[in-house]
Amino acid sequence: DRGETFTQRTKENAHDYRYFPEPDLMPVKISGEKIEHWCSDLPELPRQRRERYVAEFGLPAYDAGVLTADMATSDWFEIALQHTKNAKAVSNFIMGEMMRLLSEHDVSISESKVTPEKLAEIIGLIDAKTISTSAGKQVFEISFNEGGNPKQIVEGKGLAQVSDDSALEGWADEAIANNPKPVEEYKDGNAASINFLMG
Repeated sequence: DRGETFTQRTKENAHDYRYFPEPDLMPVKISGEKIEHWCSDLPELPRQRRERYVAEFGLPAYDAGVLTADMATSDWFEIALQHTKNAKAVSNFIMGEMMRLLSEHDVSISESKVTPEKLAEIIGLIDAKTISTSAGKQVFEISFNEGGNPKQIVEGKGLAQVSDDSALEGWADEAIANNPKPVEEYKDGNAASINFLMG
């Protein structure tokens, strides 16, 4: 109540706790070399992985912390990086879409139908501008729920981006021709009508 802290008693030595040696157990002496050998056999620890993800892949410390919080997730991330060099995209998909879907379906990452190889393929399609990032998320979710090959999902759902100007212009002309009312509203000064046509 006074905001004061003070020592009430001390217990600093073994006899304070009534410790006594066990006469039937011999002392165990371990050499420094043996300890070093054991240390060298240890797997990479989470702190070391976090530091490596920041230094080697340029990930933010937050991403590295999330990815190394669970060994299975960290191992999954590492496998994905054997198939793509885009570490940040892999991290974003794991922390976003993957974590959300795992939580919704109450499954572990090892049970996911999306393998590290499939995620790398989706990222490859995005990097090649074959699909947009939002389409990539759709492909990821379909693959998570139903399985399947990402390229086949893109083709089957018509998610590929069109970069051919003549095709885009044709669709724009078609949208204008089939929607005279929003066109007139736009011409009359209602700028919001363009959103309907763009949609």
